[in-house]
Amino acid sequence: MKPSNAFILVIVTILFVASLWLVDVSVSAMINEGVVVSLFGISTPVVTYHIGLVLATSMYMVGISWLLFIIEFKEKKCEE
Repeated sequence: MKPSNAFILVIVTILFVASLWLVDVSVSAMINEGVVVSLFGISTPVVTYHIGLVLATSMYMVGISWLLFIIEFKEKKCEE
């Protein structure tokens, strides 16, 4: 795997974990009837929860599609 591919996968993994953390913090705030601070001025836990879900889903899809692209590219390169 090229260093650039590994770097992209590391960034996608970091964003995926951060989005799961955002979901965790938002759920904790909803359970305790609190607010979430320091997210671009959005204090509603329901909104930050949905932002985390969308970010987690998109980073998962990007990561999986990038891995499949790398695997397919290696197979095509091996056939030549």
